[in-house]
Amino acid sequence: MLFAIGRSPDTHEASRVRYRLEGVDDRSHEGPGEMFLALRFLDPTLDQLQLVTFKATGESPGWNLTVEPSDEDPPQTPIHCEATLIHRREIVPVPSGASSFWVTISSAGPPATMGCLTIEGLSISRLPAKGDKPELLVRPVFSHDEPDAPPAGWVRDGLHRSMAQVVHFGAKPASEGLAVIDDDPFAHAEWHTSRDAAPKVQHGDRLLVEWNEAFSIGLADRVEIPYPVPGPGRYRFVATRVDPLGKPVGTETTLTLIVTAPVWQRPWFWVAGAGFAGLGVVMLNRAAGRRKIREHSRQLEQERTLQNERLRISRDLHDDLGARATHISLLSAMAEEHAASPEGARGSFAQISGLSRELIFALYQTVWAVNPENDHLEALTNHLCQLATKQCDAAHVRCRLEVAKLSHERPVASQLRHHVSMAFSEAMHNAIRHGKASEITTHIGIENEQLIISVRNDGQSFDPHTEGDGNGLRNMRQRIETIHGTMTVESSASQGTEVRFSVPLA
Repeated sequence: MLFAIGRSPDTHEASRVRYRLEGVDDRSHEGPGEMFLALRFLDPTLDQLQLVTFKATGESPGWNLTVEPSDEDPPQTPIHCEATLIHRREIVPVPSGASSFWVTISSAGPPATMGCLTIEGLSISRLPAKGDKPELLVRPVFSHDEPDAPPAGWVRDGLHRSMAQVVHFGAKPASEGLAVIDDDPFAHAEWHTSRDAAPKVQHGDRLLVEWNEAFSIGLADRVEIPYPVPGPGRYRFVATRVDPLGKPVGTETTLTLIVTAPVWQRPWFWVAGAGFAGLGVVMLNRAAGRRKIREHSRQLEQERTLQNERLRISRDLHDDLGARATHISLLSAMAEEHAASPEGARGSFAQISGLSRELIFALYQTVWAVNPENDHLEALTNHLCQLATKQCDAAHVRCRLEVAKLSHERPVASQLRHHVSMAFSEAMHNAIRHGKASEITTHIGIENEQLIISVRNDGQSFDPHTEGDGNGLRNMRQRIETIHGTMTVESSASQGTEVRFSVPLA
């Protein structure tokens, strides 16, 4: 918070202003006006070497000054004062090169200083090097014949010299003092010793300065007062005009402030916060519960997938490998019956050899499908190329491979690899056995996140709408649909036959 008080910049009317923020300040404050008692140390040419000041600012304790000046300028009658005086005592070393000093009592602080500084019982003594008595150098001596006359050796000075006045304290007996009663914010006044009366000193001397003082000093200017924002509550900022002697004049100016509590300190905020916190706990518990349910469902799905994979492997071993092994066993028994007929035995052994190769190949496919190291697109592509090359070489059919560059980092599930490889193998088998082709072209690529595989041959055509058990179309279609893919068959006498698989990779 920032308050601005004091005279307006466009007017010459001036007065001191005191302020306080009730509820924060325990007393009133004023702007930083300043007056001082000073010692000016001079060199032999009367140039100033050092200025030692004893400042007075604010208001001295027990201030209760009553001044009754005359209307004459300069005053011709003494000014009587009642005030509580404060004793001060300072020791000042004489700087190097100094030969004399002046004493000054001045209101030449900040330009808009207003107020009153009174000095009584001033004495400046040179302290002895040993146990001798101090040597008195300065003590104002007042004339009893002329009560308002300056003390011997003292001079009024400044832009408004009449503000430098002689004051009398008490009555029985009265004591005299020097005062600067500054009621002009645009000028200053001062008392100082004359050049002829400047005491002589030298480097190494120590001066004892003693005096009694009372003062009330402020600033007749615009003052900006920053305050930290206080706690919630009702406050009153009070500004009071005072005269140069610090006595209130006119009425107080007040400004009421209401500081509201921050949102986080209001009861409804805590109630709402507790409600939201409770709701958050409930939502977190529900989210944790749903997460556990999803995790449990995922585990069940993994177990179900694993169980299905085990059932598939078991079915393949039983249906495919078991059937081939049974066939080999039957042919072996028939070969024994044809032992007396070399031609019959030779034919049986030829069939056994072919079935054994097919059994080994089928076993290789099963092992390849369940190996997790092959769960990527590059491994699937390489495997399909090996299947195509191997089957075409065995049937003495030309093989053409059109394979796009596929990423090794692209993962594929073992179930997808198994069904794709089995359907592809069946398509190659049908093209070789039933199509009677001289060339088979295999294309593998990706289109719109779909794995595209086609097997095209230049052999005999057929009507794909009359599927039979012999060509295995139904088996291939079921495998591709199991992994959410589609299969199309196109056959014509001029173009041959093309089987196309489209399988989503996501």
